[in-house]
Amino acid sequence: MAGIGAISTTQQEGQQLSTIFTLSAVVPLWASSLIIMNPGHVVGRVLTLIPMTAPVTVMIRLGLSEIPAWELAVSIGLLILACLGLLVVASRVFRAFLLMYGKRPGLQEIVKSMREA
Repeated sequence: MAGIGAISTTQQEGQQLSTIFTLSAVVPLWASSLIIMNPGHVVGRVLTLIPMTAPVTVMIRLGLSEIPAWELAVSIGLLILACLGLLVVASRVFRAFLLMYGKRPGLQEIVKSMREA
């Protein structure tokens, strides 16, 4: 969220960009009927391994059946790696664009500054 705030020029723009996080939490709820019918379905397993959807999916699946220990371990490991990676990316974006008040950076400029930082 800090990285989104750093590249946003206005509060409204930041709120619009933050819907990415909200939508990723809603995806498991869209697939919940499929997961409830068959907790071991491929869709449930894939959503368990994607870090943005894993917390909600794991709670749905744990309420219905057991999840293999390896899936939980991989899911937690990927979630930790994603948190650390996104923290590094957000810190680089925050450092590069915090002082660019009023100017919205383009995607190429964001990628370029992250490589340099």
